[in-house]
Amino acid sequence: MPLAFPPTGARPLELSSASLSILVRAQMRTAESVADDKGQTLTLTISGEPRSVSVDPILVSSAIGSLLSTAIGFNLPQGRVRVKLDFNDTNALLAVADEGTADGWEAALIPVRRVFEAHGAAVEIGREADGGRVFRARLRVVASI
Repeated sequence: MPLAFPPTGARPLELSSASLSILVRAQMRTAESVADDKGQTLTLTISGEPRSVSVDPILVSSAIGSLLSTAIGFNLPQGRVRVKLDFNDTNALLAVADEGTADGWEAALIPVRRVFEAHGAAVEIGREADGGRVFRARLRVVASI
C-alpha cells in the first residue's frame, strides 16, 4: 500500500523486523531538546519484554517523531508527555499521552494514524481520565524463532 508520509511522495511499505523500543528511544532523544525548551517533561515506561514488530522502520520512526512533536506542541506549558510501551506475547502497545486541552490534536495526528493503520495496528485517539489526550497503537509482535 503506497503512503505519502513522510512528505517525499508515495512509496510501498518496506517491511522488516524492527525493535519498537529502539525506534521510540531514538525519536525521544530527538524530541527531548524541544520538550526541554518548553519546560516539558518527556518520560518513557516499558512493561514486559521488548519484542520486535514487522514494520517499515523509516515510516514508523517518522510517525513516532511526528507523534511526539504533536504531543509536545499541543501540550500545556511545563506539561508532561508520557510514552508507554507495553509488550506481551502477541502485541506491542505504544501509548503517548500529554496534558493538553487545545483542539486540533486529532487532526494533526491523521497522517500518524494512517501510518500505523497501514501496518495493521489498531489505533485509538482519545482522552485520559485526567483530561489530557492519548494516542494508542497496538501492533502485532513478530513471532520468536
